[in-house]
Amino acid sequence: MVKNMVIHRRTLARLLTLALTAFLAACGSGSLPEFAGSGGAGGKASGGAGGKATGGAGGTSSSGTGGVVATGGITASGGADTGGGSGLGGVIGTGGVSSGGAGGAGGRGGSGVAGAKGGAPGNGGAGGKASGGTSTGGTSTGGTSTGGSSAGGKGGAMGGKGGFGGFGGFGGFGGFGGFGGPPGSGGMTNMFASGPCIFTPDNTTLEVFARGMDLHIHRKTGGTTWAGTWATIAGLDSTTIDARSDLDCTSDNTNNHIVVSGTSPLGAYLHAIGSGTTYNTFARELASLNPATFELGPSMAAVPFANGYTAAAVKSSNATVYEIANAKELTPITTRLTGFTSGVDISIRLSAGNSTTFVAGFESPKLSIYWVTQNSGGTTWAAPVQASPPAGNTFTFSPAFCNENPAVQGGDTKHVAAVAGGKLWHAELVTSTATPTFSTWEQIAPAVTSSPDCAVLGDGSVHVVALGASGNVIEAKGKTGTTWTVTDLKAY
Repeated sequence: MVKNMVIHRRTLARLLTLALTAFLAACGSGSLPEFAGSGGAGGKASGGAGGKATGGAGGTSSSGTGGVVATGGITASGGADTGGGSGLGGVIGTGGVSSGGAGGAGGRGGSGVAGAKGGAPGNGGAGGKASGGTSTGGTSTGGTSTGGSSAGGKGGAMGGKGGFGGFGGFGGFGGFGGFGGPPGSGGMTNMFASGPCIFTPDNTTLEVFARGMDLHIHRKTGGTTWAGTWATIAGLDSTTIDARSDLDCTSDNTNNHIVVSGTSPLGAYLHAIGSGTTYNTFARELASLNPATFELGPSMAAVPFANGYTAAAVKSSNATVYEIANAKELTPITTRLTGFTSGVDISIRLSAGNSTTFVAGFESPKLSIYWVTQNSGGTTWAAPVQASPPAGNTFTFSPAFCNENPAVQGGDTKHVAAVAGGKLWHAELVTSTATPTFSTWEQIAPAVTSSPDCAVLGDGSVHVVALGASGNVIEAKGKTGTTWTVTDLKAY
């Protein structure tokens, strides 16, 4: 019995030797369709951990870690082999070759670990499927890496199909761009903050006032030309002014008047009187009226040599028109239509035996001009004249109204300026006909950003001011139906 066992064992050994020889020959020819699979094409990867091959009853064998250390991606790990019963150790398997794809210059792959020695001889179990290891690429510019071949350790006998090559790793991500720097300080720094005003004290010269970002009010003088720089009105503290309010100004030939909305209380009507660059501080007017506070856009008008001035402001779509010198209120407007949706601008016309006060404002979407006449027969409000905005445009801000006085200038033209579609427009109100009408709108300046104001000189020329696109003051000068000239009065 023992002898037969010895013979059988020798026979078995020869058979195994023959099988091993055939197996090695097949390995050399590269054709092992059943036992050793071809290595898959490696991606851009670093070598992952090798698969573990467990021996049979004879012991456990771990295959080696596959792959030359590569820069970038994932190499395939070796497949796991499960050994059978006690017997001869498995053959040394040849790892698949993985060619790395083009990858980023990622982190280096881990080094392969040598496979453990196979257990006791036995029949090899079925080869396990190889899983590609994973590596995380570093932050870099992608390069090209080529995976090496990985040699398996001593595994069990004749494993099954080799594992598939691992997937290529991903190249590292590029760094994030830096944050932009702080906003530049280019452009104009001494900008004006709200709509300017203009008046003539003598029918030949002009004065313009505007409130700057420095919380001061500045003055510039001119006429047919503008020379010199802006002068600061030191006595006018604008810290009590509502930052959203435009200025309005006028002259009675003795004193100049500037009005604006205040903040203490909000909507207070503030009035300053002076001349040149010397003005008193702002004082509150109309505090005894009801209402006593108003919305943005107050107005004031006076007539040279007449020594009187009139205030106007809007509250809840109703205008208040009040003669301060005479302590006389001219409102309510008895011919009112829908109510004002903007501030108003007023102007006074004197003629023999009559005083007419014009009130211009938007009653969206139209412009409305009202007027009240005072004479020996009493006080009478006329029906308003309305105008639609220039075709394809919408009115914004508040309008401006100015006129000649027959008793002072000899003429009787009446002018309105308005902003629509971001541009400055002019039209003339014709009241000499039985039915008052407007002339056709004409564009007189581009790119304005505030309410306008206007004045008429003795030569009949109309001068309109507003803020330009850069916080500067611009002046448009001309007459109805002529070419208008735009002058940049710059900033202070």
